[in-house]
Amino acid sequence: MGRAKLEIKYRENLRARHSTYMARMKGVKKKASELSLLCGVDVLVASLSPELNTVEFWPEKDTPEFHRIRERYLHFRKKNNNCSGDEGNENNEQQIPCLSVPFPSFSLSIFHEEMVAMEMKLKEVRERIYFFQASSQNENHVDQCQVEEEQLQAYLSIEGL
Repeated sequence: MGRAKLEIKYRENLRARHSTYMARMKGVKKKASELSLLCGVDVLVASLSPELNTVEFWPEKDTPEFHRIRERYLHFRKKNNNCSGDEGNENNEQQIPCLSVPFPSFSLSIFHEEMVAMEMKLKEVRERIYFFQASSQNENHVDQCQVEEEQLQAYLSIEGL
């Protein structure tokens, strides 16, 4: 059984509106995450609702990824605003926009945040490697113990004990 088609109209009830907003924002964030992952693009979602007293971001605000994308967008916007194309042309719709730099230079604070985030990830990866190496050694030790136990049982059965 499928879902009922929901009529798209303004929700008069504040609680219903807030509930709808939160559910839809969850879906928007999921779609943004999927778009970013599948297409390898930077996605930044911001939603402001003074009426519902909520502000939502994806990626979460105050994360290195949020600041990196924000800085990249601001750099792109600044570059496009400074590049005016043909200013004497009356028909602004036909102006060719400036191309953005694929990887703009970051501010020092953003670079530092990225570096800290990468160091944290590196530490996490090193801990995982250590864990897997320790697990592997434990498995080898268990395997060695099993071999020795089998040898001991074989020896005892030969000796008739």
